Amino acid sequence: MKKQTRFLLAGFVLSLFLAGVVSNFASSSPDGLEKVA
Repeated sequence: MKKQTRFLLAGFVLSLFLAGVVSNFASSSPDGLEKVA
């Protein structure tokens, strides 16, 4: 149970980190998706 809790906590922290990076990148270039497409 301890390993599962640690895994879930790591996933939660990683998702928060990725969300912060993506939102920061999106705010710096709002039309980034249009440029890629």
